[in-house]
Amino acid sequence: DELENDDLGAVIDSLQNEINILQNIIDTSVYGDVNCDGEINSQDSSLILQYIVGLIEELPYGDLCE
Repeated sequence: DELENDDLGAVIDSLQNEINILQNIIDTSVYGDVNCDGEINSQDSSLILQYIVGLIEELPYGDLCE
């Protein structure tokens, strides 16, 4: 099945929205803010410790907020 022009436009709009969200995360990230909530606090340290000891395999946003 081929995508209709309207469907393709919707896919492009959706992808652009995702790009904008990721760009905003990158632009507002703070070193050490691993959960991307704009603050460095005990939630971040908990995630880092869980990652270090192997309880979780990756941080929630990968390298975007470190």
